Amino acid sequence: MGLRYHGDSEPIGRLLRASRAAVGTVWGGVMGAGPSGDGAGLTILVVDDDRKIVELVTLYLQKEGYHVLQAFDGHAALALARAEEPDLAILDLMLPGINGLVLCKTL
Repeated sequence: MGLRYHGDSEPIGRLLRASRAAVGTVWGGVMGAGPSGDGAGLTILVVDDDRKIVELVTLYLQKEGYHVLQAFDGHAALALARAEEPDLAILDLMLPGINGLVLCKTL
């Protein structure tokens, strides 16, 4: 189960810390759940065109008990979000197809 990211890991670390903080803030304050291993069946959509980032973020979120949906471009993310209605989406801004900002406004 050793997914490893080779290269400069500091940007990945910052992304994971920010993602975890966002999840904790949103669910801790609004829904009473958070990144303490009690994802309670909550669903997060992770969208990035870099598959390694998506896989790494997915690994950490699943470890905390969240159900994770993955998409690698804006069109796929929009279709998946409409079909599955995730509780939270973590989006990259620079996506192929529909960029993350437009996708966020659409959702």
